[in-house]
Amino acid sequence: MQDKKLCIIVPYTEDRKEQMYTFLGHMEYFLKDKVTYEIHIIEQEDADIFFNYGKLCNIGVDITADKADYFVFHDVDILPKQNICDYSYKHNPTHLAGNLKPYANWIGGAFKITKEDFITINGFSNDYWGGLFHWEDFLFRLNKHNLLPVKKFFTKKIYEPHRLKDTKEVLKYSKKRIHPFVLDQNNCALIKANKKTDYLFEDSFTISMNIWINDNQSTDGCIIGKQGYDTGIFIMQNNAIAVQIWGDDNTLHNIWYEHKKHCNHWINLTVKVDMDYKKIGLYIDGNLVESINAPDKLKEFIGKDLWIGSMAFKNCFEGKISDLVCFDYALSNSEIEKIYTDGYKFEDCINTNFEAIIDISFSKKFGDFFVDESKSTMHARLICTGIANKIFSEDLVLTHETNMPEQLFGKYDVLENTNKFSKLESLDWEDKDGNFIENEKIFFYEICPKVLNTDNFGLNTLSYNLNKTLNMKNNVFLHKIKI
Repeated sequence: MQDKKLCIIVPYTEDRKEQMYTFLGHMEYFLKDKVTYEIHIIEQEDADIFFNYGKLCNIGVDITADKADYFVFHDVDILPKQNICDYSYKHNPTHLAGNLKPYANWIGGAFKITKEDFITINGFSNDYWGGLFHWEDFLFRLNKHNLLPVKKFFTKKIYEPHRLKDTKEVLKYSKKRIHPFVLDQNNCALIKANKKTDYLFEDSFTISMNIWINDNQSTDGCIIGKQGYDTGIFIMQNNAIAVQIWGDDNTLHNIWYEHKKHCNHWINLTVKVDMDYKKIGLYIDGNLVESINAPDKLKEFIGKDLWIGSMAFKNCFEGKISDLVCFDYALSNSEIEKIYTDGYKFEDCINTNFEAIIDISFSKKFGDFFVDESKSTMHARLICTGIANKIFSEDLVLTHETNMPEQLFGKYDVLENTNKFSKLESLDWEDKDGNFIENEKIFFYEICPKVLNTDNFGLNTLSYNLNKTLNMKNNVFLHKIKI
C-alpha cells in the first residue's frame, strides 16, 4: 500500500442521507487494501441557502490539510465500479469519472489532485451558489497555472455562454474559407506610402492576419513592414517570428518568438502596439504569447512604402498570407480572439469596436492589385517576377485547444433514483433563474476575461463555522458546517 495519504472530500446535505450510507459502504469495500485514506463528509447545514459545492470542497481541504497528501473531490451519488478507477497517488490532476455524461469533455463527479497543486490554484471559488460553473471555474484555474498536461480540441464555442452542456470534443475544428496569397522569391506586394500608412506606425496600432509559415526559409523574410529601419513583422530564417518596433531615439524594441511548432499550418498572427500602456504584444491564435515594453515614442516612417512578403524585393518570405487587417488603434484582447475565431467581419458586421484602415482578404483582384475593402481603399499591388498569383481558396482549420486533466477510463455508475443530470438535460438556456444568471455573469464576464484574479479569492478567503464533527467509523468523518 502506498505511503501517501488520501482524503476524499464529499460535499453533502442531510436530505441525501440514504445515498451517503450507500456511498460509504461501497467505498469501504472498493478501497480496501488499495490506499491509505479517510473520507470526510462536509455537510452544509443552512438549507435555506443554495448549495455551494466549491466552498464545501475548500472547507474539506482546510479541515484535512495536515492529514492529506492528495484529495479526491467526490459526488455522493456516483460509485466506482472497476478496479481501473484508480484512487492511488498521482502527480498530475486527474479526472476519474470521464465515462459519465456530461463529464466526458469537462470535469466533475470525482476528481483527484495533489495538495500542492490545489493550494497553487487557490482551490475552488467560493462564489458559485446553487450549482453550475464551480467546475468550469476550477478548470480555468488549473489552466491558468499550467498544471494540465493533456491538450484536447473543442469546438470554438467552448467558452461561450450557454454551451457548457453540449461541448463537443473534436480532432480539429473547421471550416473557414480563406483566399491565400502565396509569397516566395517571385511574389510580394506593396502599399504605396500615403497618409494612413504613414501614421499607422506613429501611435497605437494592431496588425492581424492568417499566415502559413514554411519551415524552409532560405533567408530572413519580411511578412509585413515599413522600409527604413525596417519596422514590422519578420521571420528570422528558421528560428523565430520577430517583431521589430523602433523608438524615435533609434532604440530597437524586439520580440523574438521561436516558431517551429507553428510552421506548415495556418495560424492567426497579431501584433498589438499599445502606446497608452507602453506595451507591445504578439498573439498566436488569439492568445498573447510574448509581451515587451514599448518605447516612449515611435520613430516616424513618413513616405515609406508598406511591404508584404519582402522588404523592397529583399528578405523574401516563404509562405502564405490571407485576411490582412490593420487598425490605427490597440484592439482589446477579446477583439483579437474574436478575429481569430470568427474573422474581422461576419456577414458584413465587423467584430471590433474600430474599423480597419486596411482590410485585404486577397479574395478580390483587379489587374495587378489586391482589393482593400476598407474605406481607406489602400489596395496592395502584386509584384510578380514569376508565375502570376491567381485567386484561389482553401479551408482554414480552426481549433480551440484547451489543456485538460489526465482522464481515467474506469466505469462509474450513478445511484438509482437520484435524478442526477436530469435538470441539465432538460434545461432551457433561455429560462434561467436568478442564481444561474449570477453564476453565469461571474464566470463568463469576470473570470474568463480575467477581470477578476482568481489568486485573490478562493481557499485563501475562506470563512465558515464548524459546528460539529462526528467520527462515524475509524476513517470516516462527518463535519457539520455553517456557511
